[in-house]
Amino acid sequence: MKLRTKHLVFLALCGAFLVYKWGNRAPSEAKMVAHFHKNRADFERLQKLLENRFDEVSIGRDWSRGAVYVPPGAYVQEVEERVLPESYVRECRVLIEKLDVSMAHRRTTTSRFPVFGGGFTDTSWSIGYAYSKTVPKNLVKLAYHTMPGQNKAAYSRIDGRWYLYHRR
Repeated sequence: MKLRTKHLVFLALCGAFLVYKWGNRAPSEAKMVAHFHKNRADFERLQKLLENRFDEVSIGRDWSRGAVYVPPGAYVQEVEERVLPESYVRECRVLIEKLDVSMAHRRTTTSRFPVFGGGFTDTSWSIGYAYSKTVPKNLVKLAYHTMPGQNKAAYSRIDGRWYLYHRR
């Protein structure tokens, strides 16, 4: 039996999907919680570094952004960008790599440290660690298994002000 080109393309796409589906999996909630407890001191250190800067700080593995946030209703409606010192960015990146998170982001009272994400455009999602000075509004028993609404997040407490989050 001779396979047509479209059949070969279909089989290749199915194979690629299976490799993606089973080879690119998020860590389990239990692994994430264990990783947090094992590395809590480094998570705390990274959080302190984020708090010692501007209202909003984002540092990825190869980019960074610092800003002074202007609240809604203020006369100036823009976010004023600031350059982050290279030594500060380098110190944060060392921790980001060590903690195996994709970035560190803080805005006012909440910090997020994404671990894994997927999806396309409006179906994208991510899971990770969060630190919040206030109790998040959407607090659930298991954020990992909760599908929040679009552009929202669900949080479950790990310990103290630390949470797992699932964002969509």
